Amino acid sequence: MRVFGINVAHELGHRNSAFEQFLSKLLLLTTLYMHFFIEHNRGHHKNVSTEEDAASAVKGDMVYVFWIKSMIGAWKHAWDIEFARLSKRSFFRANFE
Repeated sequence: MRVFGINVAHELGHRNSAFEQFLSKLLLLTTLYMHFFIEHNRGHHKNVSTEEDAASAVKGDMVYVFWIKSMIGAWKHAWDIEFARLSKRSFFRANFE
Protein backbone atom coordinates (compact mmCIF):
# COMPACT_ATOMS: atom_id res chain seq x y z
CA MET A 1 0.00 0.00 0.00
CA ARG A 2 2.85 2.42 0.74
CA VAL A 3 4.23 1.97 -2.77
CA PHE A 4 1.08 3.59 -4.15
CA GLY A 5 1.61 6.52 -1.79
CA ILE A 6 5.17 7.05 -3.01
CA ASN A 7 4.06 6.90 -6.65
CA VAL A 8 1.29 9.43 -6.06
CA ALA A 9 3.65 11.60 -3.99
CA HIS A 10 6.13 11.54 -6.87
CA GLU A 11 3.52 12.82 -9.31
CA LEU A 12 2.15 15.44 -6.89
CA GLY A 13 5.69 16.67 -6.28
CA HIS A 14 5.92 17.72 -9.92
CA ARG A 15 2.82 19.93 -9.69
CA ASN A 16 3.00 23.71 -9.34
CA SER A 17 0.20 24.01 -6.79
CA ALA A 18 1.42 24.53 -3.21
CA PHE A 19 -1.45 22.37 -1.95
CA GLU A 20 -0.54 19.46 -4.23
CA GLN A 21 3.11 19.74 -3.21
CA PHE A 22 1.99 19.74 0.44
CA LEU A 23 0.04 16.52 -0.24
CA SER A 24 3.18 15.06 -1.82
CA LYS A 25 5.20 15.81 1.31
CA LEU A 26 2.43 14.44 3.52
CA LEU A 27 2.42 11.14 1.63
CA LEU A 28 6.22 10.94 1.74
CA LEU A 29 6.09 11.56 5.50
CA THR A 30 4.12 8.33 5.96
CA THR A 31 7.11 6.38 4.62
CA LEU A 32 9.84 8.56 6.22
CA TYR A 33 11.04 9.41 2.71
CA MET A 34 10.59 13.20 2.64
CA HIS A 35 14.11 13.84 1.36
CA PHE A 36 12.85 12.45 -1.97
CA PHE A 37 10.86 15.64 -2.61
CA ILE A 38 14.01 17.76 -2.45
CA GLU A 39 16.48 15.40 -4.09
CA HIS A 40 14.23 14.23 -6.90
CA ASN A 41 13.07 17.65 -8.05
CA ARG A 42 16.25 19.66 -7.42
CA GLY A 43 18.89 16.96 -7.79
CA HIS A 44 17.81 14.02 -9.94
CA HIS A 45 16.15 16.07 -12.69
CA LYS A 46 19.17 18.37 -12.86
CA ASN A 47 21.78 15.58 -12.87
CA VAL A 48 19.96 12.63 -14.45
CA SER A 49 22.31 9.88 -15.67
CA THR A 50 25.45 11.63 -14.46
CA GLU A 51 27.85 10.65 -11.71
CA GLU A 52 26.19 13.22 -9.40
CA ASP A 53 22.83 11.43 -9.67
CA ALA A 54 22.37 8.87 -6.92
CA ALA A 55 19.20 7.58 -8.62
CA SER A 56 21.01 6.47 -11.81
CA ALA A 57 22.65 3.07 -11.73
CA VAL A 58 26.03 2.41 -13.28
CA LYS A 59 26.07 -0.38 -15.85
CA GLY A 60 26.79 -3.64 -14.07
CA ASP A 61 25.63 -2.52 -10.60
CA MET A 62 24.02 -5.30 -8.61
CA VAL A 63 20.48 -4.31 -7.66
CA TYR A 64 21.05 -4.45 -3.90
CA VAL A 65 24.32 -2.50 -4.10
CA PHE A 66 22.58 0.12 -6.24
CA TRP A 67 19.64 0.29 -3.83
CA ILE A 68 21.88 0.98 -0.83
CA LYS A 69 23.99 3.46 -2.81
CA SER A 70 20.85 5.20 -4.07
CA MET A 71 19.22 5.47 -0.65
CA ILE A 72 22.31 6.88 1.07
CA GLY A 73 23.26 9.10 -1.86
CA ALA A 74 19.78 10.59 -2.24
CA TRP A 75 19.55 11.35 1.48
CA LYS A 76 22.98 12.99 1.55
CA HIS A 77 22.35 14.95 -1.64
CA ALA A 78 19.03 16.27 -0.29
CA TRP A 79 20.87 17.59 2.79
CA ASP A 80 23.54 19.19 0.59
CA ILE A 81 20.89 20.86 -1.59
CA GLU A 82 19.00 22.22 1.41
CA PHE A 83 22.17 23.42 3.13
CA ALA A 84 23.15 25.33 -0.02
CA ARG A 85 19.64 26.80 -0.35
CA LEU A 86 19.46 27.85 3.29
CA SER A 87 23.01 29.23 3.25
CA LYS A 88 21.79 31.95 0.90
CA ARG A 89 19.42 33.27 3.57
CA SER A 90 20.84 35.90 5.92
CA PHE A 91 19.12 34.43 9.02
CA PHE A 92 20.72 31.03 8.40
CA ARG A 93 24.19 32.51 7.78
CA ALA A 94 24.01 34.60 10.95
CA ASN A 95 22.91 31.74 13.21
CA PHE A 96 24.25 28.46 11.80
CA GLU A 97 27.51 29.03 9.96
